[in-house]
Amino acid sequence: MHIELDHFFILTTPGAPEASLLKEIGLIEGPANDHPGQGTANRRFFFADAMLELVYLRDAEEARRGPGSGLLFPERFTAADASPFGLVFKSADTGTPFPGWAYHPDYLSDGQTLRQAGSVAFDVDR
Repeated sequence: MHIELDHFFILTTPGAPEASLLKEIGLIEGPANDHPGQGTANRRFFFADAMLELVYLRDAEEARRGPGSGLLFPERFTAADASPFGLVFKSADTGTPFPGWAYHPDYLSDGQTLRQAGSVAFDVDR
């Protein structure tokens, strides 16, 4: 099985003002994105072979009820014991070395899939 890092993300406050600090140290900001159905948006910084994504909650209700609800973003933004960090891998294989589920967001082209880990590090009442 071959997987490689596509990008990593950090959950931030709305508008991701933390990006200013990255720009101050010389990183170049790329275009931002909204994530329809996920209730989030981002600010991005690209590297030769990966990307840093600062993700913030844009619409909590959309995040709770949209197709990305399984990502638990509203809960992750508010739970004190939730990690603000995430890794996204790309793979030519259909499987991963960890349990999870396939997420097919509409905003990705060509039917791309994001493989999500099957568990979260905190308890959420659903």
